[in-house]
Amino acid sequence: MIIKENLSSGEGLVQLIAAVLAASVLSWTPEVVQVDNVEPATMLALIHMESTGDEGSRRAGSKYHGLLQISQPYMDDALEYAGQPADTVDSLMGDGRYSLQIFSWHMQRYQSVHNWNPRHIALVHKAGPVGAQAILDRVGSGVTLIDAAEASSTPTAGEFMRRFDSFRQIYNSAITSNSEG
Repeated sequence: MIIKENLSSGEGLVQLIAAVLAASVLSWTPEVVQVDNVEPATMLALIHMESTGDEGSRRAGSKYHGLLQISQPYMDDALEYAGQPADTVDSLMGDGRYSLQIFSWHMQRYQSVHNWNPRHIALVHKAGPVGAQAILDRVGSGVTLIDAAEASSTPTAGEFMRRFDSFRQIYNSAITSNSEG
């Protein structure tokens, strides 16, 4: 009865949807803890934002594929860095572990830009290494990372970073709660 009343109010429905999405994303925890040098909460936040945990995610007509919504140039860059043979982003569809590996190689390649800072990692993922560096170069003297991202040429970078910060905090709390309980 209480669940039915809460669901009919709309607020309960939003909470239920959020819980289902979070469970889907949290199911990736065993895999994300294996990504070198990137904290699990960062990975889970990015997964939530990019695909809500669906490793076969792709919007019609989109050039972004899979768990982390990776583009072909991003993948080519990562594979070249790792000395791996060329592949297409279609191979990421339904293979979340491969998406995580591509992400890991990409972040290893551009560690000089993000220095393993979680927010900078998210920025490299969103804006690419050149775009991220341009944004990071503007930070300081009263300019926040979000202000610099908003003023950048990368569409929706400011909003992406705000959402990343929120989801990272949520997943950090969820991971902490699970490890304590």
